Amino acid sequence: MPTIVRNALGNEATSTVVSFAANEARSFGENAAARDVTKASETIVDLAPWIFGYTSGEQAPKDTAVSLQVVSPATAMSEAVLLKSRQLGTQEHLTHPAQVAAFYLKSLLQFLPDQEMMRTAPICLAVPSAANAASFEALRQATLLAGVPQEHTVIAHSDEATAVYFHHLQYRNLPAVHDGTAVPVVVIDIGQSCSVASLIIASQPRVEKVDCQTLRMGSEYIDALLCSHVYGELDKKFGAAAAPLRGDIKSFRKILRECRKAKEVLSTTDETRVQLEGLHGDIDIIVSLTRAMMEQAALPFLQAVRAMLTAIKEKLPAPNAVEDGTGEVAEVPRVEVIGGGWRSACIMEVIKEVFGITRVGVSLDANLSVAEGSAILAEVRRLSVARQQQQQQDEEQTAQSTAASPVAEVHHVELTGFEVLDASSPICQPLSEEAVAAVAEWMVLEKQMESNDARIHERLAALNELDSYVLQTLTAIDNCVASSDKKAEMRSYIEKIDIYVRNEGDEASTADLSEKLAAVQAHVTEHFPELAVYYESVREAEKKKEEELTKLSKERQEDESELKSDPQRLRMAQKRREQGQGLFKEECWAEAQTRFVQALSILGQLYDISSEENRTKKHEISLSCYLNIASCSVKLGLWKNAVNNCTHALELVPDHPKALFRRGQAYSALKEYKEAVADLEKAKSVSQHDPVVTAELTRAKAALEAEKVKEKKMFAKMFS
Repeated sequence: MPTIVRNALGNEATSTVVSFAANEARSFGENAAARDVTKASETIVDLAPWIFGYTSGEQAPKDTAVSLQVVSPATAMSEAVLLKSRQLGTQEHLTHPAQVAAFYLKSLLQFLPDQEMMRTAPICLAVPSAANAASFEALRQATLLAGVPQEHTVIAHSDEATAVYFHHLQYRNLPAVHDGTAVPVVVIDIGQSCSVASLIIASQPRVEKVDCQTLRMGSEYIDALLCSHVYGELDKKFGAAAAPLRGDIKSFRKILRECRKAKEVLSTTDETRVQLEGLHGDIDIIVSLTRAMMEQAALPFLQAVRAMLTAIKEKLPAPNAVEDGTGEVAEVPRVEVIGGGWRSACIMEVIKEVFGITRVGVSLDANLSVAEGSAILAEVRRLSVARQQQQQQDEEQTAQSTAASPVAEVHHVELTGFEVLDASSPICQPLSEEAVAAVAEWMVLEKQMESNDARIHERLAALNELDSYVLQTLTAIDNCVASSDKKAEMRSYIEKIDIYVRNEGDEASTADLSEKLAAVQAHVTEHFPELAVYYESVREAEKKKEEELTKLSKERQEDESELKSDPQRLRMAQKRREQGQGLFKEECWAEAQTRFVQALSILGQLYDISSEENRTKKHEISLSCYLNIASCSVKLGLWKNAVNNCTHALELVPDHPKALFRRGQAYSALKEYKEAVADLEKAKSVSQHDPVVTAELTRAKAALEAEKVKEKKMFAKMFS
C-alpha cells in the first residue's frame, strides 16, 4: 500500500477555489473563497469545469449548452477540443486553465513533508471519465509548471481509481478465485459536472473493467433548471429592473447557492422555498419550488441517466457465461453510489428501476475513493513499468508475460481493461514539443507572479507586525505602572500610529512600514521606560509560572506513582484541587483546569466506593472540581465545556446556585437564551436575589426578547 498524505482541511462540500485578484497575492482555498463575492470576476469558484470544458464559464448553464449524450471514455478522449484562455479581472494577460491549475497544485504540494517527493515519487491526478485529450495535456502542463517532472505525472480516470479502491476496501469479502463467483459491481457517480456509470467484475486476484459510460452533465443540470425558474420569477415580478441580474456574477452565485440548498431539501420533502435578499439593486424575492416541478423539468437529464445505466446493464455477464462455463453470475449486481447527485429522489428511483434493486450500497466515500484509489493506481503503474522493463531484458519471460496483465505485488491483483496501464492510451501520452514550449513561456510569467506574490506577502507581514505592535503596546499601557498623565501621553502617541496603520498602511511600502516600526520602537524605548519595566515583569512572571508548572508536573509524576490505597488517592485528589485553586488565583486558567481534571481522574480510581467516608469525600471534591472547571471554562471561553461541567455538578447537587448561574452564563454566550433564562431564573430564586445573578438574567431576557422580535419579522416577511 503506498503512503498517502491526506489534507485534513478538505471535504466533499469544499469546491476548488482560486483567486487571481489584481493588486493582491494569488490565493486558494478559504482565502480565495472570501473573495468569491468581493472579487467575483477574478475568482475561479470551480476549476474543474474550465479544465474539462463542461460549462462556458461563470454564466448560468443553459439546456442548449449541455451535452446529454451518453458517450464512452474512448469517444471522449478522442475528441478534438481546444481549452480557451480567459481574462481574469484586470490582469493584462490572458490566463490558460493550466496556469491556474499549476498554482493550485503547487499550493497543495507545499503540504508534503518532504519537497523532494515531487522529484522521486509519482503524482496521480484523477480526471472524469468524460475528459478529453486537451484536458490531459492541460493537466500535464500544470504539473510540469508546478515543478513535477513529466515522467512522475500519472493521470487516471476517476472510475478506475474508485474500482481499485473498492477492491482494496472489500478485498476480504471477495471470492478467492476469478470464476463464476466473481462479483459484478456497478459504480454510479452522479457528480455536479459529470455523471459516470462503470461495471467491474471483482475477485481477490483480479479486477476486470468491463465497461464505462458517461454524461457530460451531472446534478448541475438540475441546479441550472432551478436557477432558470428563479430568473423567470424575477422577470415576472420586477420586469426590466431584473434584467441586470442576468449578467451579474455575484447575484448568479447567490441564486445558484440557494437553489442547490433547495435541491437538497426537495430530496426529503415535497415543497420548499428559495429566499433571496439583497440581490443587485436591493431586490428581494421568495420563490416556491416543488419536487414535482423539479422532476418534470429534469426529465431530459433523467432520460439520459436511464440510457447510461441501461447501457451498463446490457454489459452484465449472463448466467453461465463465465470463463470455465460452470458457475453462474447473479442477475442482480451490487450497485454502489458516490457523489451527491444520487440523493435526489428522482435519480434514486431511476437507479433502482433500471437494475431491479430495492437499495443501493453507500460504502464508498467519494473523496477517499478517488484519492486513495489514485495513489494505488500510481503504485500499480510504477510496478507495471518496472516489470515490463525487466521483461524486455529477459527474453525467456516475454512469452509468459504477453498473456498476463500487470500484477501489483502490494495487492496481488491483476487489473484488466484499465486505461492507466495502457501505454498507447491518450491518457498516458507525454506532452508534445509545442505544449512543453508553452510551459516554458508560462514559466517566465509564473516567476514574475511568484515574485509579486512574495512582495505582497512581505508587505502584509510588515503591516501585520506594526499593527500587532500597536495593539500589544496599548494593552501594556493599560497594565503598566505609570501616572495617569504619563499613560495619557503614551496612549496619545500610540493611537496616532494606529491611525497611520488604518489610513495609510494599505498604501505604504514594505520599507516604509519597517522604518515606521523601527522608529516607533525607538521612540517607545526612549520616552516610555515604564513599558520596558512592565514587559520585564511579565517575563519574570512567565518564567516563575513555567518553573512552578514544571515543579508541579514533576511532583505529579512522583506522587501518583505512589498511589496504592484509597486514603492516598483522596489526599492526592485534594492536593490537586488545592493546586488548581492556587493556579486559578494566579489567572492560569488552563493549567488550573488541568489540575481539577486530574483530581477527578484520581477519584475515579477509588476501590471502595461503598465506604460512607470515601463516598462523602469524593462527593465534596468532585462538586468543587466540576464547579471550578466550569469557572475556568468561562474564563477561557469554552462555553460548551462550562455547560457540561455545570450539568455534572447539578447531578450531584440539584439547584446548586453557582452551577445554575455558570450554566446560564454559558448558555447566554452560546445564544441559547431560552435555556439561559430558565437556569438564571432558578439561580435567582435559590441565591436570594443575588444582584449579579439578577443582572445576568436581565441581559438574557433582553436577548431572548430581541431574538423573538427578529424571528417574528423574518416570518412576517417570508409569508407576506
